[in-house]
Amino acid sequence: MAMSRKNYRGVAEIINAAGTEHFDSELSPWYVQGWILSYVAAGLASLFAEDNERFDRERFMEACFPTPTE
Repeated sequence: MAMSRKNYRGVAEIINAAGTEHFDSELSPWYVQGWILSYVAAGLASLFAEDNERFDRERFMEACFPTPTE
């Protein structure tokens, strides 16, 4: 199924919300970047789950942030 205008708006809202959060100036830029990526991934997972009842949120998040292997 093709994405709809509603989907595109949802993605834009997620990205906008991640970019407008206020951070303590003492936080590491790497921490902030990681937080933003996590926020966007979780937001997209929620949007996709809303669109598709069979969407596997855990699998999606693992694909976004794979567990390092030794």
